[in-house]
Amino acid sequence: MLAISPAPFYIYISPRGNDANAGSEEAPVATLRRAQDILVEARPASDVIIRIRGDEGPYDGQSVIWEYWNAEYNTTFESYPDSTYASFRQGDADTTFFVLAASAGRPTNLHFRRISVEGYTAGAIWFLGSAGD
Repeated sequence: MLAISPAPFYIYISPRGNDANAGSEEAPVATLRRAQDILVEARPASDVIIRIRGDEGPYDGQSVIWEYWNAEYNTTFESYPDSTYASFRQGDADTTFFVLAASAGRPTNLHFRRISVEGYTAGAIWFLGSAGD
């Protein structure tokens, strides 16, 4: 008998969103940091798809230390709708866009689709594991 995978857990982000929102398509959050908070609270037992509005302008100055991962399920960051690229641009601070703080020797199953990262002087994406940077 073929097992049916649970439906993905969706979170929506928009530059016009608000981090007080629930992260639904109708009430998106504004930051990746808040999306991570929602995941930590919900602990979904399914794939996660973080849909990042790519048609509502750029995301300026976002930076996140990403600690949420699930070795059994995928977490996908994708521009939404499919025909767009979500653009993250460096703000005034000298920051890194995305720092992954991963667990030793376990797959993180993170995927990025149609994401543009521009001008982050400290780096775009860092992967930190048990062996160092």
